[in-house]
This record gives sequence, C-alpha cells and structure tokens, in this order.
Amino acid sequence: MISEEEIQAFYEDFLEALKSGDTALLERMYADDYMLVRPNGDSLSKGEILADLRHHSMRFTSFEVGDVFVRTKGSVGILTAAVQSTAVRDGVEIRTHARQVAILSKENGRVTISHFQSTNVVKS
Repeated sequence: MISEEEIQAFYEDFLEALKSGDTALLERMYADDYMLVRPNGDSLSKGEILADLRHHSMRFTSFEVGDVFVRTKGSVGILTAAVQSTAVRDGVEIRTHARQVAILSKENGRVTISHFQSTNVVKS
C-alpha cells in the first residue's frame, strides 16, 4: 500500500531533484518503464529524458504548486497539481503554467514514478 503522505513527500523530493539538477537522484526515482509526456505531446523514456537533461543545460528555478489532489489505489498513487514553473534551458528562460499528472507505485518498500504528464493551462 502507498499512502498519500508518501506520494506528497515523493513529489516534493522529485521537484527538488529537478531544481537541483540531480540526475543521479532522478535516475533512482524514475521507474525502469518511466514515461514523460511533454506539453507538446512528445514522449520520452527514462533513458531519453536522462540523456536530454544531461545534454542540455537545464535548471528549474521555481515551482508554485497548487490545487494538489492525491488518490491511492493499493500500491499505486496518482497526483495531480496545477504548477507554475520557471526553468532555464540552454540559457533561455521558460515559464509554464501546467496541470501535471504523476503516477507512482510502491514495490518492496520503494516508491518510483512511472508516468509524468504535463499539459499547459491556456488562459481564456
């Protein structure tokens, strides 16, 4: 079983790893079958996103997280949140406002993230 507290703590650690650029920690946090779906629809595997993060100079400088909702289904947790972030990639600042969905699981006492999807919020 995975708890809401474990999911929240993992997500906070995940965001901190992104901010610090700790690809070694991210490699341990990502499940072997990890998939990232970017706002433009591109999907990357664990190996592809780690290579991308190592190849491009990218650091998240801020996250404003709100509207967090967590659900658990046995050993699986689903977190959704509205996130405004700022990142610098290859010297270019990028600001986003997105709805994020993270799917986590707990096996043998270890929590990993297997799917992360970010969809831009369009202001009308």
